[in-house]
Amino acid sequence: MILSLHELIRKLGVRFRLGECHSCTYADGKDFYAFLPAKGRLSSMLKLGIVILQVCFLHVFLFLGMALKHIFPLPIPASMFGLFLLFLALYCNIIKLEWVEQGAKWLMAELLLFFIPSAVGIVNYEQIISIQGFEIVILIAISTMIVMGMTAITAERISVRKRSERH
Repeated sequence: MILSLHELIRKLGVRFRLGECHSCTYADGKDFYAFLPAKGRLSSMLKLGIVILQVCFLHVFLFLGMALKHIFPLPIPASMFGLFLLFLALYCNIIKLEWVEQGAKWLMAELLLFFIPSAVGIVNYEQIISIQGFEIVILIAISTMIVMGMTAITAERISVRKRSERH
């Protein structure tokens, strides 16, 4: 009969502390060592694994978007095709939000890191900045205002809807 480590510890009646190595003795006198990882470390490793799997699952939609881009050569980035497919899959309940939520939260938290290479690339092309620098700055300012405004409108509508649901 094969016992799990926790079952064996329970049978032996020994109290173990998580995160420590313990020397134990079987009933027949043979020694063995048991190490129980700390709960926090084990759960953080599990969370990391889930985030990695969810990011990989999100990449499936990116690759589907790339395939769709080859079929329909529209002037839209393949990632937008993939994002639209992900939206449709979530909207039609083909996939559950829980399947991608933690991976998406991690990607959003690390979003700034994805913009650093493009910013460094722009700095390397001084002629673009010298010729169209003012236009680029104006375009960035206008697009930032639009994004901030749309975010504010969306947040306000969501908060009004939540307040009306409470009453």
